Amino acid sequence: MRVVLGIETSCDETAVAAVREDGFIIANEIHSQIDLHKEFGGVVPEFAARSHLKILQILYNKALIAIEQNKCVIDVIAVTVGPGLIGSLIVGLMFAKGLAIALNSSIFGINHLEAHILVPRMIYDIKFPYLSVLMSGGHCQIIFTRGVGMHEIISTTLDDAAGEVLDKIARELEIGYPGGPIIEKLASDGNENAFNMPKALCGMRDDKNFSFSGLKTHVKKLIQKLAISKNVAIKDLSMNIKCDICASLQKTIAEIFVYKLKQAIQYIELNSARFNKMPDTIVLSGGVAANYYIRKYIAMHLSSQKIICPPKAFCTDNGVMIAWSGVERLISGNLKDSINIEPRARWSIDEV
Repeated sequence: MRVVLGIETSCDETAVAAVREDGFIIANEIHSQIDLHKEFGGVVPEFAARSHLKILQILYNKALIAIEQNKCVIDVIAVTVGPGLIGSLIVGLMFAKGLAIALNSSIFGINHLEAHILVPRMIYDIKFPYLSVLMSGGHCQIIFTRGVGMHEIISTTLDDAAGEVLDKIARELEIGYPGGPIIEKLASDGNENAFNMPKALCGMRDDKNFSFSGLKTHVKKLIQKLAISKNVAIKDLSMNIKCDICASLQKTIAEIFVYKLKQAIQYIELNSARFNKMPDTIVLSGGVAANYYIRKYIAMHLSSQKIICPPKAFCTDNGVMIAWSGVERLISGNLKDSINIEPRARWSIDEV
């Protein structure tokens, strides 16, 4: 069977993986930069690129050992070319180009967002079309996925993404980085109904888009107000209060996703001639989809739909999803890209 090598360096994870076209994972190497960026409370682009440059060869060597042990050869190199941090993308793409020339392999330029959307198909029997929900630190979209390279955006964020809000509120609360997992952990000990938080564009029938900036601002002001009322610094707020804020924020984000998904489903039903077929599956993907509470909340309030989410390891950035996206291209018959392919800091899913 053909083997695809996947290289991912779009942000702050360096990842190399090899996947057989039947979905068997031969190698899966990943290096997280959390410790590198922790003191800054967010990703520093130049530091991220330098780390990729240092680590990528090491991860490839490890993956190559597994490939050789399985008596496989690399047929195609799939590499993230966008969207992402331009410096980080350049590191991964230049490495992939060098490999493609040295191994005389085909090269596929992969859209990072499409890779998130397609990787659940490697694990579950998901047929096209389906409804994709991208929820991460950089993106928040509901997409009608007809096939490989065939995506239509139904809803998108007008400002902040959900994961970005979680990270920024965690920074405001001074509870650590990255914010998403920490907020999820604290929320489990909090009262999700402790604070009433705004849900922008929910109740507006014609606007299917997301807006999280108002929620972020509201919670920041709430934190500051509580600190003033308690006459303490924000970092000294009681753990009970911090847990209640995290639980209320988490529930509010989940409620927004449920509302917008119901809007999207209604929109597809009203435009059935255009969409041709009503999808019976909703796929959750991206880093925020790793949040167990949010995925459970969505499944509970959309019980008539089949909700699928990949394992947590494949929700966050990884090389397997890039390799599998290359497999999907192979199976669908899409031609290889030119060796002159360029990185794209911005690359909308509907332009794939």
